[in-house]
Amino acid sequence: MSPLRSRLADGRTLPLLTYTFLSGALVAGAAWIATARSLEAVVNTLVLLGGATGVLNERRAAARRGRRLALSAITAETAWNRDVLGNAPFRPGTAPPSDLTLPRLRVRAVETALVTAVFQGRGDQVLAGLLTAWCDAADDLNHRLAVVEADVFGCRPAERADRHRVIMESVRNSAELRAAIDACAALTALTAPAAGTRPTR
Repeated sequence: MSPLRSRLADGRTLPLLTYTFLSGALVAGAAWIATARSLEAVVNTLVLLGGATGVLNERRAAARRGRRLALSAITAETAWNRDVLGNAPFRPGTAPPSDLTLPRLRVRAVETALVTAVFQGRGDQVLAGLLTAWCDAADDLNHRLAVVEADVFGCRPAERADRHRVIMESVRNSAELRAAIDACAALTALTAPAAGTRPTR
């Protein structure tokens, strides 16, 4: 990134430029009145520049706020999913839960971030890739869990407990679960430290 673009992206240069242009317009306008010299072109130019940089600054500020809110929501959602994946019924060595309705992984915050393209900065390529990978892995596991529930509830009541136990063992050893755990861990490693830092665009 060029030095000029780096300065414009730091969040401080654009407000300073806006203030400078509008202050210059005020000074030029005062001089125009005091000296009776025509400075209309100068005043109009400075006002236009100040307005343009002000609009751009507001857009940048809104993008930073959106990114920060999205990252916070994804961090919270990922923590919830990590707890789900680390507990029964997915943790090996534990008895299958008596409840035949299985928990689903949450992907709403990630899907919203992907749809709105809030992570489209130069430094967000890795994060966007991890979000896509996590969304795919979570959808695959959620789909498998839906199939498991349909299979279990389709059995005769006397066979449900045994069928549920056998199917849950297959889920615990499935590629879908492993992919979801790996994707969740990768996303946690990237978003948890970033959640406490100031995002840059």
